[in-house]
Amino acid sequence: MIKTPRVLIVSPYLHLPGGVANFVSTLIKHLSTAINYEHFPIGMRFPSNWKRIKLLCPIVDNVRLVLRYYRFGFDCVHLNPSLNSKALLRDGLFVLTLNMIGFRKIIVFIHGWGMREERIIKNNHLLKFLFSWVFGKAAIILVLSSRFEKSLIDMGFAPNKVRTVTTMFDGRIFKEITNDNNHEGKTILFLSRFVREKGVYELLEAFTSIAMRFPDARLILAGDGPEQDKIRSWIDRHGMSDRVKLPGYLHGEAKAQALKGANIFVFPTYYGEGCPISLLEAMAAGLPVITTPVGGIPDIFIDGENGILIDHVSPHKIATAMERLLNDENFSSKVQENNRRDAWEKYEAAIVTRKMEAIYMEVASA
Repeated sequence: MIKTPRVLIVSPYLHLPGGVANFVSTLIKHLSTAINYEHFPIGMRFPSNWKRIKLLCPIVDNVRLVLRYYRFGFDCVHLNPSLNSKALLRDGLFVLTLNMIGFRKIIVFIHGWGMREERIIKNNHLLKFLFSWVFGKAAIILVLSSRFEKSLIDMGFAPNKVRTVTTMFDGRIFKEITNDNNHEGKTILFLSRFVREKGVYELLEAFTSIAMRFPDARLILAGDGPEQDKIRSWIDRHGMSDRVKLPGYLHGEAKAQALKGANIFVFPTYYGEGCPISLLEAMAAGLPVITTPVGGIPDIFIDGENGILIDHVSPHKIATAMERLLNDENFSSKVQENNRRDAWEKYEAAIVTRKMEAIYMEVASA
């Protein structure tokens, strides 16, 4: 047993948006002295207009990784791809390079899960073979959903190598926040990237349909992304600027304040989700949640206990769920208690980090 394993954690730069950078940043903040870690940033180092030069990034990163290994030595390397072609090619090259120099103590944590990429790999025998052959060289593959775990096993991965884990939220963001769920009016919160597949337009239509029946309700859409300008135009065009607010991307204390000041969290996604951090943060803040059974959400969310799970995304479904939570205070109160308990007992960063440390120890000592 290695007492203090040296772990190299490989991920994109931590200042970038996205679930991978958020997870790794939170993980690093909570690692104990039992782990001697180093973060190895990869990717963006050239101006955005240097497109041809940027194609060399994976090769440059591989050379840097090998030099780092030979200079310092590591007991375990932790890679953090998503299931998309760019990340799989990049991190697959890392796995092959490390194996070529005789290093096999590799953890691959697959975060985002592209449904399109999954279908392409499963339906192409050559791609399925290459995917399982390359990443099967890792010691352990972590995923964010039991469905993803089954999918990898169906593709040919050894069952003893694939494990389901959860992402985490940083409970310290709530430390200085004292107000607990604003009861003056009804605040409905959406907090995520503004992409169409997150269900933001269906949510806007649903809110518009119930706005007359709930004159004290307001909708906060917190985030940014490619649909931001179109969403703003939609709100202006429908005369909802006094009821729907766009505070922009929130983080840290501002995000915690928005969560604690809300009454309902709505996340009607049909995107290729893993285990959304915003959902865990909403549960930790004691918010009843409306969401969908995509990605890793069914592994952490039970319909009727953590809120309402809608089987498909439509304005009618979302509006019906919001009306139930706004009208049924007993149900909402029960859900609030369940969510606080589940989030803080299962998904708070200190708890999940200890599980990651145990995995590091296991792989480093093998």
